[in-house]
Amino acid sequence: NNVKKKHIVIHATADYEGRRWGIQNFVELVHLVETDLINIEKIFFVGSKGDFGLIGEIVNKCSSIVANASGEYSLLELKELIENSTLFIGNDSGPMHIASFSGTPTIGLMGPNHPKISGPVGRNSSSVYHELECSPCDQRICDLNYECIKRISVEEVFDRAQRICNDDNA
Repeated sequence: NNVKKKHIVIHATADYEGRRWGIQNFVELVHLVETDLINIEKIFFVGSKGDFGLIGEIVNKCSSIVANASGEYSLLELKELIENSTLFIGNDSGPMHIASFSGTPTIGLMGPNHPKISGPVGRNSSSVYHELECSPCDQRICDLNYECIKRISVEEVFDRAQRICNDDNA
């Protein structure tokens, strides 16, 4: 494939609160990507039609290279978009697994679930995870207010993204 991959796919939603990294974190991450990853021409936020409003909150705080693609793709089209991307970043979710199984460099943002059990797989995949004394857990109720996912910093996700994108451009 001679076409240079120049877009990132991000999945920022999840069914359970403990799997959601947070809107402001994604906004800050995108600002870093827009500023420092010069070979990226587009960032697609994907999700279901029901995610459109939430993703819109992120996209509205970002530049024109960021698109709200929630509900825009069938599963097959989503798989193709992810396969043709430079990088996938996402919460513990179905799209994260699609990305890792497709061989796309994947950064899984893991909260209550242990990455060895339900994280992304494959040599191009990695997880950002902060294990607590209660990890892994049921994730439906949390006495620590989902501190595990909240401990993931924007900087550590961006640093991982930079390493992947720099290796890809080497």
